[in-house]
Amino acid sequence: KTLLQHEGPLLIAANHPNSFFDAILIGAHMQQPVHFITRGDVFRKRWARSILEQLNMMPIYRIRDGKEKLSLNQQTFDRSVEVLKANGIVLIFVEGMCEYQTTLLPLKKGAPRILLSCWQQGINAKVLPVWLRYNSFFSFGKKTEINLGNIFTKEVISNTASDGEAITKINTATSKELLKLYDIR
Repeated sequence: KTLLQHEGPLLIAANHPNSFFDAILIGAHMQQPVHFITRGDVFRKRWARSILEQLNMMPIYRIRDGKEKLSLNQQTFDRSVEVLKANGIVLIFVEGMCEYQTTLLPLKKGAPRILLSCWQQGINAKVLPVWLRYNSFFSFGKKTEINLGNIFTKEVISNTASDGEAITKINTATSKELLKLYDIR
């Protein structure tokens, strides 16, 4: 299937090499609306928050945004589960940060937390690993590639004894698929 043909409940688990443009690039190729998990500091101003929410963006906070903000992430995880429950699509950048990089950074726990919650509630969310590649980060007229991995489902956490073990298995499956996509040239 092409990227356009995928339907929810779907969590797109992508690398994040080139800031805000990454979300635009993936969203523009989807036929169904996409909900984006976006860095929380851009939601500070009321007018910006209003616009971003209308664009289906949901804030995620990092430690550098302030320790007191981290508890707000649960609202975004819950909202993501609701989107997936309604057969929607959620895009999360699994590295949790944007760096001009060409390799995979360590994965954060956001995607596994959303998926685990879905699967525990009987929501059959699928995971689509996506690797974005740019020929240059700084030149005008960039060439981009969107490489799609193999979709996986809750079977990756079968025979799991704890949530911690499930989170590790989800990130391992995601990393494995993303690394395969990294090697495609």
